[in-house]
Amino acid sequence: MDDCGPGDDSDTDVAAGPSSASLLLSAAPATPCPALGAKDHGVPALAPAGVTWSLYHESLLPMSESAGSVRAEGDVVRCFARTPIAALLATAQISARYSFSDNWKLLMERSLAPGPERDAARTVRASAEAAAATSQPSGTGTVMQLVAFKFVSYTDDAAAVELMRGTDGDLQLVSALYTVKWVNGGWRLQVQASGAQASMVQKESSLSGFTPWQAGGS
Repeated sequence: MDDCGPGDDSDTDVAAGPSSASLLLSAAPATPCPALGAKDHGVPALAPAGVTWSLYHESLLPMSESAGSVRAEGDVVRCFARTPIAALLATAQISARYSFSDNWKLLMERSLAPGPERDAARTVRASAEAAAATSQPSGTGTVMQLVAFKFVSYTDDAAAVELMRGTDGDLQLVSALYTVKWVNGGWRLQVQASGAQASMVQKESSLSGFTPWQAGGS
């Protein structure tokens, strides 16, 4: 098994109907993933080294040349290594991009694990978008940034990662537990049966029990 080798990150789990062909074509990545250099299969106890941060819809997101992602196609990022650090990076990237992307339908096809849970997420998101289109804008508010992480479990096939996000000065801290699965050569976010991204979301009072991890941090 080549843990860091190329994969097409595609799937054929597209609902039947008039738009099936176009959805399938849009879900197919243009180029295969290259082999990546990440080889560390230990769950990180410290913030990952060699990470750079870039701004996406006011949210700072991490990536690594050795662990991924190394393909960015519009709002979709892909090509992560099959390692714990790559699973962490994929969780941070996909969860934020799915929250903010205007092109969420394509992102869903390319970045979420296929199955009935993804179908539920599609329905929930479409309803939310329809409601937002008919309501008064409430303002952008403050975007919460990554401040810490915690691994709950990891195998080569699935990882459960808790991410903590906070506002400036840690005036507000919120943690969310995500699951990513290795599907067709890439990490995909596994949404819940309800369509929610995370299986648990709760307010926190401190970083206790988490590993600090944020842009500009040590």
